[in-house]
Amino acid sequence: MLIRPDPILALNREGGSRLLAWIVGLTTMSAMLALVGALALGGLTQRWTTGLTNTLTVEIDPAAGTIASPAVTVARVVALLRALPAVTAVTPIDEATTRQLLRPWLGDGAMADTLPLPALVSVTVARASDSAAIAGALAAVPEAQLDDHAAWLGDLLALAQLARILAGATIVIVGGIAITAVVLTTRSGLAAHRLTIELLHLIGATDRQIAGQFQHHVAVLALRGSLAGVITGGLLIAGLTLLTPLHSLSITLSPTGVIATTLAGIVVLVLATTLAALTTRWTVLRALRRLP
Repeated sequence: MLIRPDPILALNREGGSRLLAWIVGLTTMSAMLALVGALALGGLTQRWTTGLTNTLTVEIDPAAGTIASPAVTVARVVALLRALPAVTAVTPIDEATTRQLLRPWLGDGAMADTLPLPALVSVTVARASDSAAIAGALAAVPEAQLDDHAAWLGDLLALAQLARILAGATIVIVGGIAITAVVLTTRSGLAAHRLTIELLHLIGATDRQIAGQFQHHVAVLALRGSLAGVITGGLLIAGLTLLTPLHSLSITLSPTGVIATTLAGIVVLVLATTLAALTTRWTVLRALRRLP
């Protein structure tokens, strides 16, 4: 597709060529950012789902009036849960671990260290539907409340799905912009070289040969523009990873993150170049068939 044909038309002299390269570069960068973001969000939600599926948390309120000792209540809850056949694992969470989990929100101040915290017990069940049996058993301990992650996890997964849909819509929109730019640039070139094309027809040039000239020209422009866009997108992702908490979305500088970003860039690069070349060929052949 990129094998250079014998130059017949002076397409490189057109002013719209640089503009097309810029448009392809910008749309390619946008598509890469959207694709990598969607992949990273998918990986994050997968980890959340894996880590929280069939996992419940029992919270023991230290301010409850009926509680005598948090440690005694925790031991009672652990013994009660371990006796249930639906429970596969019970793990009390110590206060230090709880404060460490809350530190990103409460900070390192003295208030965070003096606040009374509930005692937590992590419970793993065989099936998510077993949560009802756990809640029924905990009715014997009024101080204990069951926190089922399914409700808010479902909302989180729905939000992640919406974000992936928006990322896909972004890729479609920027792809449409690139295709429109290719079509307009190609039509402009056809109009500028109309007399030359008619002369080429008179001396025996075929529509495919003329289309090949335009196809090669636009493919090279798209390749240059998309390569610049992919490189710029990769640098932006690396910069955002270093300057923001985006490393939590799996966009990291680790080998896995670099490989994923590189593969996404290659896919976008190949698709952009191929789509531009095929669009140009279709536009030229369609226009030449209409010539008298």
